[in-house]
Amino acid sequence: MPKQLTERLRTAFAHVSRVAHVPEPVTDLGLRSVYLARIARFVDEHRALDLDVGYDRFRLFDLVIADEGLASSPIDYLEFGTAGGSALRHVLAANTDPGSRFDSFDTFTGLPEAWDGVGVGTFSQGGTPPVVGDPRCSFHVGLFQQTLPGFLRARERDQRLLVHLDADLYTSTLFVLTMLAPRLCAGDVLLLGDFCSLRHPAHVFRAFEDFVASYGFVYTLLATSNHAHQAALRVERPMMNVFARG
Repeated sequence: MPKQLTERLRTAFAHVSRVAHVPEPVTDLGLRSVYLARIARFVDEHRALDLDVGYDRFRLFDLVIADEGLASSPIDYLEFGTAGGSALRHVLAANTDPGSRFDSFDTFTGLPEAWDGVGVGTFSQGGTPPVVGDPRCSFHVGLFQQTLPGFLRARERDQRLLVHLDADLYTSTLFVLTMLAPRLCAGDVLLLGDFCSLRHPAHVFRAFEDFVASYGFVYTLLATSNHAHQAALRVERPMMNVFARG
């Protein structure tokens, strides 16, 4: 497009935007429509990997844990979005190795921001972590932005990672993925909740797409369930450490 025409369009848009702002619900609808279309394509392209188990995410967990050899060796399990602890308890039972470490991250006061009509505070546990009765498990209470950076600075990585990311929100999901980027290695496994969500299409799926595009993330999709509402993937190439000095 010629530069002169571009400048005229820019000037015209500036004048129009002063008096005719597009209402936020309209822009939200546009964003959701874009990601619904992208989700539909993703689901169609990976239909052969989808388990016909409805919303039973634990069938997906069990398949991946078995196929990836995660039941009989020490792992570091990181969970983002624990709420009542059902997923945490399930993985604790699936991996009984005494050398495994389980770390749960959550405010336990519910969603910190609205989630496409689901209000702030939904899923609250009254600020109290669940009782799991396993000394291998630690809880990190607070926003991810408050708890994860210090945890990563203090924790040495010496065993395979299994990450369960059930943070719901675009902002929370993208923050966690970005912080974990330098830690993820080939063979690590990610479990993504609310991935291809028809009700919340511009959150987890969008965050994951942005992360992949920004970091050159190479992965293999292992399996999905409920039309990719839940997804499991394995890291195939170590991340480039964009935070490294020099």
